[in-house]
Amino acid sequence: LSFAGRNAAIAAAVAAAVASVEDPSCRVEEALKRSAFAEAASLDVLIGQVEALFAAAFCEGDLILARSAMLARRSGASHDWFHFQRGLKLGVVLMLLLWVLWDLLVDLGPAGPGRAEYAPAWARTVLPCYRGLGLLCLTLWLSAACLYAWNRVRINASYLFDEPALEPSAALERFYDSAVHGSAIVLVSLLCSLKAAHGLMPAPVPAGAYLIPVVAGIPAFFLFSPQRNRVVARAAREFFCAACMPPTFFGGFVADICTSLVKPLCDVAYTACFVATGEALLPLDRQGGCQSSRLLKELVYPLVCILPTSVRLVQNLRRFAETRRRHPALTNALKYLFSLSVAALGVFHSEFSHRAPDRHLGRFQEAWLAVYVFSSLFAIRVDWGLGGGLGCKGKRPPPGQDGDVVEDGLGAEGAAGLAEPLLDE
Repeated sequence: LSFAGRNAAIAAAVAAAVASVEDPSCRVEEALKRSAFAEAASLDVLIGQVEALFAAAFCEGDLILARSAMLARRSGASHDWFHFQRGLKLGVVLMLLLWVLWDLLVDLGPAGPGRAEYAPAWARTVLPCYRGLGLLCLTLWLSAACLYAWNRVRINASYLFDEPALEPSAALERFYDSAVHGSAIVLVSLLCSLKAAHGLMPAPVPAGAYLIPVVAGIPAFFLFSPQRNRVVARAAREFFCAACMPPTFFGGFVADICTSLVKPLCDVAYTACFVATGEALLPLDRQGGCQSSRLLKELVYPLVCILPTSVRLVQNLRRFAETRRRHPALTNALKYLFSLSVAALGVFHSEFSHRAPDRHLGRFQEAWLAVYVFSSLFAIRVDWGLGGGLGCKGKRPPPGQDGDVVEDGLGAEGAAGLAEPLLDE
């Protein structure tokens, strides 16, 4: 306020002095010396009034404290732009999402401005690729949300998973940045592909060609991060070597995530075929080779459907072999055995490869549907029984026993006991 008042007074005095000069030969400098602003008497009065008001309002009438509080301070600390950048990136992703939804719901329809006759071919061959990539981005968003929730309730994810990369202060930011950047890249590629399918792009680039930079960037996503490579290598080792390694919380969590990502992983396998075979560079009316590929239908898709459930079954059997506890190890193994049977019969049985002309279900299909419903209900009951007590206040153990509750939270044994039912699920 003091600097602003002085500058305003100086500007006004200069204007008045220049206007008061009648003789052009009179120097402006002499006129300024004769002006009242040189002594700044009125400005000093204004500064005193402001200091008195500030002292009365904020410093209990102490003028010295008010003057020290109103002094301009210079700090060498830089401003934290993290929250601004987070909001800016999220706004960009939301804008791209709205743009893509507009193209899908409006331009892709028969009344759209482009060539709507290519919309069914694009939805049949190109859309599954973006669906798989989009679901993987959604997995990153959900992982960031889980980390945020764990941090809010003070759950030490780095301790539970025995993974230093999940250190709370940096893991949430890494997951959020990965989700934002991946979503933006996929949405931009999807938008360009939609425009190309409708003939609205300036260059005659096939609609599937915009997938190639996205797929090529996935290896680079892991190549330039040694820490991310180490986590992925550990996850792959504990997943594929489940029969040879003792089950851990990290390995069980990875296998559980894979059982929930069957459809996205199938779409990712189709995307790899779509790009690797060069089908992405073909026009839409000449695509469809990967859609009818026997290798994908008879080997890759069944393997993706069955392998995660088999790994969880093996982990629970090893858990029973080490602890000799029938429940929940064998109970949970029975749940995955039912799921494995339903998946295997649904994939490989010959009756599911064709449908009768009257479109009625056969006897085996009806029996399979009944087993499917029973397996789903049994899995819900087992999961409810294993995880229903989490988050509830249990009985306080007697003093001096392992797992006793200390003032600042659970002890080491208590936290390990909390993670044990999660490992059994």
